[in-house]
Amino acid sequence: MQSQIKRLLDLSEHDNITLRILLLDGPHPIGTGAFVLLQLDETHDITHRDFVYLEHLTGSRYVEEEEEAFTYRRAFNRLRDLSLDQAKTREMIAAAWHEWR
Repeated sequence: MQSQIKRLLDLSEHDNITLRILLLDGPHPIGTGAFVLLQLDETHDITHRDFVYLEHLTGSRYVEEEEEAFTYRRAFNRLRDLSLDQAKTREMIAAAWHEWR
């Protein structure tokens, strides 16, 4: 556990990585289950660049339909808004690392 927490702490210092903690005792109005929102950079004439990866008990699937992917993007944005900011997240990870040392 200690090495995993230290790895998160190290990753939180990278400019291209954002870690944010959503507290377990906070408001959780979205019951989506786990999902991965993938956002691609604009290339050529592709207008829709978001898609979602879902895993479930018997397999997985990609959501590529623009309207459905947009729903997940809204859910992701809401969860991000409810989570701790990056500085507080880093403080919480650092505190956990010191506790496990």
